[in-house]
Amino acid sequence: MEGKLPLDDDEEDFDFQIFDCVERALSKLGESEKELVLRALATQFNLSGVDIARNPSEVEECLTKLLGKSGSAFILIHILDNISRSFKIDLIDNCNLAEAIEEARKEILSRKQSYLVSSHF
Repeated sequence: MEGKLPLDDDEEDFDFQIFDCVERALSKLGESEKELVLRALATQFNLSGVDIARNPSEVEECLTKLLGKSGSAFILIHILDNISRSFKIDLIDNCNLAEAIEEARKEILSRKQSYLVSSHF
């Protein structure tokens, strides 16, 4: 992986959880359609796996190109719902993917910090 910094385990796990939220949302289209969209994201737009969590604006843009405005809006609603449920966070109305991922990341860091503080006492 030339040109990329190594990920620590927590960061890689977070990115995988975001990818899982996207993958479950795409399943709403059907299994073969989900695979087509994931393959297109990877091959046409160079976005796969952990890249999705690190490039949320690009992901939204690519979904719009692949699925159209209403199709991407449908999937985005499900992605945001999955993020909200998976990370146990409340998202503001009209939140975009970048904001949702940022909120999830803040929640994980807050939990981690709380755990570290409580384990020292």
